[in-house]
Amino acid sequence: MVTKAPPRTKKSRTRTVVVLDTSVFIQAARPWELPELSDARGTEYLVSATVLWELDRLMEEPRLRDRVRSARNVLVDLINRGATQEAVQIGDRGTVVIRTADESGDRSELDLQLADDRILSLALSVRDADRIAVASTELFLYAKAKACGIDAVLISEADKTAAAITEREIRSFNQGWHRIERSDTSWTKARRGVSWLQQSFVRKVCDEILADPRNLWPAQYIRMYRNLESVWTPTVSLSNLMQTHLNTPPPRRPNLNVILIREPGLPWAVGVSFQDQQPRDRRETADERNVRIRDEERRYLEGELYACDQIDAQLGAIHEYFLDRFDQLSGGAQS
Repeated sequence: MVTKAPPRTKKSRTRTVVVLDTSVFIQAARPWELPELSDARGTEYLVSATVLWELDRLMEEPRLRDRVRSARNVLVDLINRGATQEAVQIGDRGTVVIRTADESGDRSELDLQLADDRILSLALSVRDADRIAVASTELFLYAKAKACGIDAVLISEADKTAAAITEREIRSFNQGWHRIERSDTSWTKARRGVSWLQQSFVRKVCDEILADPRNLWPAQYIRMYRNLESVWTPTVSLSNLMQTHLNTPPPRRPNLNVILIREPGLPWAVGVSFQDQQPRDRRETADERNVRIRDEERRYLEGELYACDQIDAQLGAIHEYFLDRFDQLSGGAQS
């Protein structure tokens, strides 16, 4: 069992030390903000050299790279603030100390070639603390800490999406959406919408939406744009796809050419030849052409605005779903 410090006087504060495992940094770049740890005010969080080495190694994993990068950015900021020399304050949640060399506790059953055992050994080396705990998402490390007489906190991994959302992904998500909002043509909105839905994080959540039959409306629009993506090639015009794939009539551009106007023939009368009774075509005059083009431009702009509104509504339904998801995961902080 861990040896506790001698009883303190009433004026002294209770000292709680939590040793953070690598897995909690994968779960959240700032693990002290996780629900399982956020209620512990004034805690001393200890980050071992093993965690730093593991994060460096995990940067080579493509599926974890964004989350690891976010965690590394947080740790770099703490290092620059002097966390390797002394405890650095993290608001009212407590302090963080980063160890660049692991200390070892005296436990012969630990294999210091293993990362988990080095973290446990570091926890055993802490002195003069009222409570020592190891925080991890891994059940094995949680159980082994308990077996060594160390308190442990098991961080829930129930929501995989929460672990997947990083600050970089949120920033990329918002940038993609702002580009759609700034688009002023249906072609640009649709093209940027397709690109936005191709982002790895957005595509992953869209896959979850499609897998849940309760998500009727966002799923319908996601399928529409995925179908559009599959057929919209550089040689295919969007106007040929809008009606069938986006349920939106394409706006018709004005015809700037001089057109032929059909005029009826003369009515039958004595002395009117059969040829004169037949309709005939003539070229429109300059005034007629100007009036026609102005009318077609007006109708084109109305059709373009309607198409933009339709695309905004379709992509907006998907966007609103994501904002609701962010609210659920972070209390609205991300949106």
